[in-house]
Amino acid sequence: MGRRIFIVVVITTIVAVIEKFHDMKPRNWHETRIIVDRKSRFQGRCTSLTNSNQIPTLIELFKQDHKRLVKSSSHAYIYAWRTADKDKEWMNVQSGHYDCGESGAGSELSKVIERSDVYNVILIVTRWMSGGSIGPKRFKHINEVGKLSLEDFAQKNDD
Repeated sequence: MGRRIFIVVVITTIVAVIEKFHDMKPRNWHETRIIVDRKSRFQGRCTSLTNSNQIPTLIELFKQDHKRLVKSSSHAYIYAWRTADKDKEWMNVQSGHYDCGESGAGSELSKVIERSDVYNVILIVTRWMSGGSIGPKRFKHINEVGKLSLEDFAQKNDD
């Protein structure tokens, strides 16, 4: 009896993992160059997604694929996302963001996505700090690397 319960638990776990990663393809991150201002560095990257349920898994995959980056950065994954369905036009638009300790940064990235008119994407910006504050200029750099990453994404997805 105990062995059957163990097998059922193992199978249930395997099914849960398969369901979690079922619609996940290998990630093609559109990474920007690193922008440096004094002793702060910023880098943007984005990739496609089909629905908001993928976000936790994408963030986990990002953290696994970029362990050194996550460990060394001050704000490893400031992100925003936007999804929609397309028939003749975009509908059922959903969006959201996460600041990762950089207050207001996630909402800034949401605006970058909206202005870029891109859908079905998650945009992540990483910031490394080592030195004094650069003040509001940090938002300029966060927006810049976000925009560069989205431009690369849009260009490669138009082909």
